Amino acid sequence: MKIELRRISTLQHLVKAQTRSLVMDVDTNLGGEDVGFRPFEVWLTSLSSCSAYTMTRYARENKMDLQDIQMTAEDTVDETGHISAVTFHVATKGDLTKEQKEELFTYVRNNCKLLRTVSSNIQVHYLDAQAEEGENCKVEGGNCCL
Repeated sequence: MKIELRRISTLQHLVKAQTRSLVMDVDTNLGGEDVGFRPFEVWLTSLSSCSAYTMTRYARENKMDLQDIQMTAEDTVDETGHISAVTFHVATKGDLTKEQKEELFTYVRNNCKLLRTVSSNIQVHYLDAQAEEGENCKVEGGNCCL
């Protein structure tokens, strides 16, 4: 894999991978212009995408009825400003038991190649968004989780 990065302004970069490109920027409180993704956003997006792909592939190989998957990811920052945890809220569509969902979460923790690059100092959690809806959603109808 080869990534090319080219500075396009003081704090923005154009990143290219094969035929695709992405504009990177920093947070506006650091002088960014909000014209591109922040590095942490791309990191969380990449972890989420890799996790979803790994779960989908595992479910297909094990003939689980996973018809769709949606995910939100949140990081937790400690008092020194370092990421201490990442929590994925996973909503699935299909006829999956609680045990099958836990099996998917366990499998992805151990087998997602990108996730394995995360420091052992960062806790990683996968939560069933549908199970959380009753507990955490504040929007009428319980549609706030995704």
